[in-house]
Amino acid sequence: MPTGWQQEILIRLQARDVQDKAYAEIVENCKRLAAQTAVLKERNRSLLNAASSSRQNGTGGTATGDNPVQQAYVATLESQVSSLREELSSLYKTQAQNAQRLVHLTEQLHASAERYAQEHSEVIQLRTERASREREREEAIQLRKEKDRNIETLQDELDMLRLEFEMLEKRNEALKEDNSSLLRRWLEKKAQEAAEMDRMVAEAQRKAKTSEKLEGASEQAA
Repeated sequence: MPTGWQQEILIRLQARDVQDKAYAEIVENCKRLAAQTAVLKERNRSLLNAASSSRQNGTGGTATGDNPVQQAYVATLESQVSSLREELSSLYKTQAQNAQRLVHLTEQLHASAERYAQEHSEVIQLRTERASREREREEAIQLRKEKDRNIETLQDELDMLRLEFEMLEKRNEALKEDNSSLLRRWLEKKAQEAAEMDRMVAEAQRKAKTSEKLEGASEQAA
């Protein structure tokens, strides 16, 4: 099925063909009438020459129409006029039919032009809508790429934070071990100091007891 613009071109071509055909028929009829007119003129000239020869020879009739040559001439003219009228009537009829066809095709052309204009407007609207959709699609693609870049950046930052966290965890573990070692050594030192103090206290007490015993013995001896 032809589209709108193809239908419009087809109707235009048909209208042109009808118009050309109408003019061609008129030209052809005019040529035929001209040829018939030439033939009839030649025939009429022959009849006039025959009538003139008849009058010169004294065989012609009166001017009232008794001359058979004149009667034949008049009958021929009437026949020619009747034939020409019929052909002219046929020509007018053909011309009227062609004009009617031309009007019909013109109406079809106008209807097709209106339909084509409407379809063209719809095509423009669809193209505009498609362009809008393309722009939205491009914007969505750019937005998605931007989000992908942001996600990649955040992922890199997250990886860095994880690495720093792992390093801090290791550092905390090392600090814990150092603190445990320091606390153990401090406790050992304090334990040694306490043991030394206990020994010194015990030694002092022992000495004190020994001194008391010596003093008691001296008093008893005195």
